Amino acid sequence: MKKESSSEECGYFKEIETAIEKLPVNEEQNIELPLEKNKTCSFCGGIPIDKEFYFTFNLKTCNKCKFKNISLITKNTCIKEYLLTQEEIASFKYITRPNPHKGNWSDMQLYLKNEIEDFSIKKHKSLEEIEKIKLTRKNNLLERKKRKIKTKIKELKKKTFLGKEIEYKEKHVHNFVNKNGVSVCDCGLIVEEEEF
Repeated sequence: MKKESSSEECGYFKEIETAIEKLPVNEEQNIELPLEKNKTCSFCGGIPIDKEFYFTFNLKTCNKCKFKNISLITKNTCIKEYLLTQEEIASFKYITRPNPHKGNWSDMQLYLKNEIEDFSIKKHKSLEEIEKIKLTRKNNLLERKKRKIKTKIKELKKKTFLGKEIEYKEKHVHNFVNKNGVSVCDCGLIVEEEEF
């Protein structure tokens, strides 16, 4: 809704509505007579079809069949499970839904699972190949983590002197010899004595 502020009214600006932007409403399709003129569901033959799925994915499906026969997946699933890049995913059509985890996060983008799976198979040759690639990536990640931990352990050993043999000297016992009122030890410690 666009609003313009015009004259001041009681210390506040009066807002005048200039134009109302109408968003497209997902309305039910009108059923025409004879019934043969209507588009029918490709799964059960029922009418009316879901407009959103028809205009987005060009799929003729009714509201009952769209969740039974059609699988939708999120963008993150496309990236993680089917190993596609952002650029490859951008070419596919999608529908948006509010994020169920948090309302202020960006909307979910839902793609047709069949389209994503077919494209992924064309790219990676087979689903087994995708699983192999995911496994090698997982192993590489574990190796990197192990190397990182080993370097941290080496650094800690250097800092705490573990791994190096520390030479311990025997405890020194002072043996003082009294020379002219001054006590002298073999190690060089001198203690002056005062007599009262």
